Amino acid sequence: MSFQNLNNKVLRGYISSRDINGAYYPQNIQNLIIRNFASQNNIKLQLSGTEWIIEKSFLMLRSLLREKNDGIIFFSIFQVYENSNKFNKIINQILSKKKFLAFALENIQIQNKKELIDLENKLKLNKIINSKSFFKKYAK
Repeated sequence: MSFQNLNNKVLRGYISSRDINGAYYPQNIQNLIIRNFASQNNIKLQLSGTEWIIEKSFLMLRSLLREKNDGIIFFSIFQVYENSNKFNKIINQILSKKKFLAFALENIQIQNKKELIDLENKLKLNKIINSKSFFKKYAK
């Protein structure tokens, strides 16, 4: 996925106070990765919004969606990818507002529904391949 369309766009960072996919990343590290990603892709970065530590809370994300910016740079896709239905709902809200979104840690960008479907298929395949039952079935 090309990042050339993000040149000189103003995106807001989005970091987390809770664990991400079972790991804890300090907020300063999350911000550093987002800043580096923005710099490498000529993106004008606004200060990151930090999500509350409350499990399954997306109050800050909803707030960022209401702000005037061209999109959001998430630290990681796993800040929002808990299950595909919730993920779809959040990402579709962002896309419906004609906002760009990027995931800095994974170096992923989504600008339209086709890219969203492609990404979801990759995530589902990754989940299957990394499951214990997959390895038990094919480990011989």
